[in-house]
Amino acid sequence: MIQPKSHIKKIVPYPPGKTEEEIKKELGISGKIYKMNSNENPLGPSPKAVEVIKNTCLYIHRYPEASYTELREAIAKFHKVDKAQIIVGNGSDEVLEFVFKAFLNQKEKIVITKPSFLMYEKFAEIYDIKVEKIPLSEDFTHNLSEIKKKIIRRGKNSFY
Repeated sequence: MIQPKSHIKKIVPYPPGKTEEEIKKELGISGKIYKMNSNENPLGPSPKAVEVIKNTCLYIHRYPEASYTELREAIAKFHKVDKAQIIVGNGSDEVLEFVFKAFLNQKEKIVITKPSFLMYEKFAEIYDIKVEKIPLSEDFTHNLSEIKKKIIRRGKNSFY
C-alpha cells in the first residue's frame, strides 16, 4: 500500500472559518454578523463582478484561457510592470504554494512573524520546511531587527 511521507502524517488539518449560520447557532444569536477572520467582504460582491459573472456563465463549462494573458496585461499596465512579473493564482494560498514549490528545498528554513498567516506554517509542514517564528514587537509591528538576525545568506543572491 502506498503511504504518505512520514512528516505528512503529523499535519493537523487547516481549521476553516465558520459560516455565519454556524456562528449564530453556536452563540445563539441572530442578526447581521461581520466576520473579520476569513477575508470576506461584508458588503457582498461588486455589482460589476456580478454583471461579468452573469455575462460569462453560459461558458462555465469551458476551461478559461490558461495563461490569463488579458488579466496579467491589465494588472501589469495598472502597476507599470512587465506582464512576465505577474503571477495569477486561485487565491493567495495557491500563489504562496508556488513560492514554496519553486524556491524552497526540504529541510530549509523560513522566518515568519508570530502571529502570522496560518498557511505559511501549513505549507512549511507539507513541504518539510523548518519555521523560525519571531514575535511581533511590543507595539505589534514586525520586529525587523530580529528577523534580520535570523536571515542566513545561502548563496550569491539568495537568502532564507
